[in-house]
Amino acid sequence: MGNDTDHLSNEVSVLAVVTESGVTAKTKSRAVAAIDRLVGALADVPAAKLEAYANSIRRKDRQDTLVSDATIQLYLDDPSVENAEHMARLLRADTASRLTALANKGHVVQRAVEHLVLPNPNAQTKTNSDADEVDADWLNYFDGYAEKASSDKVRDLWGRILTGEIRRPGSFALMTLRLMSELDRDMAMAFEQEAAYRVEGSYLIQPEDKDLVGQRFLTFKFLEEVGLLHAVSSAARSFKPDSDGFCWVREGKFYLRFNTKGEINLRVIRFTRAGQELSTILEPVDPCSVLEKLGRTVLLHGSIETMELRQIVGASGSSHQTSLVKTLK
Repeated sequence: MGNDTDHLSNEVSVLAVVTESGVTAKTKSRAVAAIDRLVGALADVPAAKLEAYANSIRRKDRQDTLVSDATIQLYLDDPSVENAEHMARLLRADTASRLTALANKGHVVQRAVEHLVLPNPNAQTKTNSDADEVDADWLNYFDGYAEKASSDKVRDLWGRILTGEIRRPGSFALMTLRLMSELDRDMAMAFEQEAAYRVEGSYLIQPEDKDLVGQRFLTFKFLEEVGLLHAVSSAARSFKPDSDGFCWVREGKFYLRFNTKGEINLRVIRFTRAGQELSTILEPVDPCSVLEKLGRTVLLHGSIETMELRQIVGASGSSHQTSLVKTLK
């Protein structure tokens, strides 16, 4: 559940944190514009204060008679003192609801700023964009979803999405936002568990037939049906050796390098666009574990002469300098 504390200090402006951060000028400009669009002048008001005020209004009205939309018409027909009190309660309830929505957005914005000023843990290539701003229609849809983010975990997830979109506009499609808003606990847990072993950010190595049975098979079919994975058993990943006879797969600062005489094809399960985009807000994969798991699968399906796990330790021009971490064969 959510809490009533702000991650950012009450003495520090959200916009000030962005302005003083080390992000690029373009990213900073997009962040300021997006925050202004979402919370406007309230960017400097701690979200917890808005939340507390909304709760205080509800506590005062808790013993009051519930009122319906019909009260408005009743007041217009007969603006008596009694009906005026009903109208006042209705307005207080509406104020509390609006403050809660603003508080939720405030929390989401604060989480986004916290992630924005940190290095992108999923970055392997260019992460920033030269676009001037986040799309206005995208922000309109995001606004509605952020207003409903009442738990701390959900606020953090939406904050990560906002961060990703600010860094590179177009990172999250409107369809992905809709799917994210519909994720329930079981869906989220199943996706997070399987996506922990994603490779190159876009696919999972399909388990052996003997392992893809029972609940495991149902889990994959479930993730396929909700739109996070493409059809199980429908794709392959080809590994073609370079001129020296080596294949390379990179995760973060690590490489899996193996020597083979011919092309190797592995059955994989690919993420949908929504699945790929949502995977970027999960915790980063453990590169060594992922590459070792991939390596074990490659050894089962190809004629491998040597296989090594290597770490990038430097760069020389367009090439990387690597050191040996572990020999797998």
